[in-house]
Amino acid sequence: MKALVEVRRLAMLDPDATETDRHGRRSFRIGGRVFATLPDDRHVHIVLAEDAVSTVVESDPVTYRPLFVDEWLVGLTVVLDTANRDRLGALLELARTHAVQKARHAHTGRQRYPGTSGEDASVPPVPTREEQRRAARAEAMATFRSAAGRGPTAAEIPDRQPTAQASTPTSSQRSVKATTAA
Repeated sequence: MKALVEVRRLAMLDPDATETDRHGRRSFRIGGRVFATLPDDRHVHIVLAEDAVSTVVESDPVTYRPLFVDEWLVGLTVVLDTANRDRLGALLELARTHAVQKARHAHTGRQRYPGTSGEDASVPPVPTREEQRRAARAEAMATFRSAAGRGPTAAEIPDRQPTAQASTPTSSQRSVKATTAA
């Protein structure tokens, strides 16, 4: 329990840092970014850049283990019982710096989509019905090609557009009706 108090004290050294609940775990944020979490009483997860993680893990693999989310390396798991308090403080400071840099990059380095500006600039535009139709057609073509072993080319798939039905019968339809009525 004493180690948790020390982790909280070290994590909250920056006046802009906040402690919140995240999925039932205590987390520490700065600039809206999580830089550390407390999954239980014996460990702390620290979010760091990949190169920093590999250096720290190589120095003491028993105390510091890589932290993965899905297949992505996102930081360290630190065993609090064996961790050096000075090094833990330095890692938390590095994590805060990393989080601040990522928060700044999120505001200035966003990918801009054509024809968008302001708050919606980082959100891709919603595809039009035509784009959705083309994507569905391409997916159907790929599925057919893989099932058939070869499949048709794009020119072999008709571009089916809904057409309005004529309300009056055509001359060929009238002649068929006339012959069946007689």
